[in-house]
Amino acid sequence: DIQELKPEKPDFYLEDKCPIQKKEISLISSKGGKGKSFTALYIIGELAKLGLNCFGWFSEDDKGTTKNRFLTICKQNTHLSDANFKIFGKEKRLQSFIKIDRSGNYEASDFFLEFKKNMKPFDVVIIDPLVSLLCKDENNNIEVRFLMNLLNEWIEEENKTLIIIHHDGKGDNKSRGASTIVDSVRIHYSLQSIENNSTERKLVLEKANHYSGTKKEFIIKLFKNEIKPIEILFDTTKENKPHSKNKEQKEKPYNKENYDDFLGILETSFGD
Repeated sequence: DIQELKPEKPDFYLEDKCPIQKKEISLISSKGGKGKSFTALYIIGELAKLGLNCFGWFSEDDKGTTKNRFLTICKQNTHLSDANFKIFGKEKRLQSFIKIDRSGNYEASDFFLEFKKNMKPFDVVIIDPLVSLLCKDENNNIEVRFLMNLLNEWIEEENKTLIIIHHDGKGDNKSRGASTIVDSVRIHYSLQSIENNSTERKLVLEKANHYSGTKKEFIIKLFKNEIKPIEILFDTTKENKPHSKNKEQKEKPYNKENYDDFLGILETSFGD
C-alpha cells in the first residue's frame, strides 16, 4: 500500500567532488590510458575518508602497482594520505559472477556467492574492470542483463554502493559492449583527459537518473606536477649547437626538436 510507505529521496556521496549515488551502481568508463584506475583510487580514498568501509578489486594490476598509484595520488591530495581501505590485485584472479547451467540458462556462479560472503563488512565496493565478471560476451544483452540484475539485487539486499570500471569502445566515447550496461546503472561517468593538462582528469556526467544538480563536469586532481624545467642554452655563435649549463650534459648534444619530444613523453607518461 503506497499510503503506508515511507518516502525516501536519493542520497549521494561526494556531491561536491563527483556524486556517487548511495546503494546504487555507478559506472566509470573511458579508453585505455586515460587514468581509470587512478580515478577509482582517488574516489575510494575520498569515500574511505568519510568513514566508509571500502574494498577495491583492481584485477589488471598487482597490489604493489596499485599501492604505488595511490601514493602518487596522495602527493597531490595529501588529505588522502591516511585513508585506509582493502584491495585485491591480479594475484587473486577475479572470475565470472555468472555461469551457464546444463539447460543453457544463466545463473549465479559459485565464485559470486563466495564473493558476496566476503563483501559483508564493506559499504562500498569497486570492481575494475566489468568485463571480468562476464562468462562469454559483453555484447550479449541477455548475458549482461542477467549480470546487472544480479548485481542490483545484491546491493539492494545488502545496502552496498557499487562502482564499476569499464572500457569505452574504439572510435567514440561510448562504453563498450551491450547497451544494457549503461541502462542498468544509476550514474555513468565518462573519464576524459584535459588538453595541455597532464595533472587533472575530467569526469563528465553522461547519465544520472536521480541527481538534480546542474553541474555535469567534475575536475579530478590526480597528479602533482613535479617536472622541473631543464634549462638549455642555445649558443648561436657556434653553428647553432646547443649546450646545457650542466657540465656532464655538454658531451651529449641537444637540439630543440629532441627537447620538445622529451617534454611530450613526460606529459603523456601516466598510464591507466
